[in-house]
Amino acid sequence: VRGMLPKNKLRDPRIKRLKLVKGTTTKYDNFKPLNLYK
Repeated sequence: VRGMLPKNKLRDPRIKRLKLVKGTTTKYDNFKPLNLYK
């Protein structure tokens, strides 16, 4: 992932914010997006 980010001063903060998940279930599974344009 690090190689896909631009090589500037924002790369390191973005890498620190990245959340890697091992497995198929996460604590974010309960968040379902709402369709605002029905």
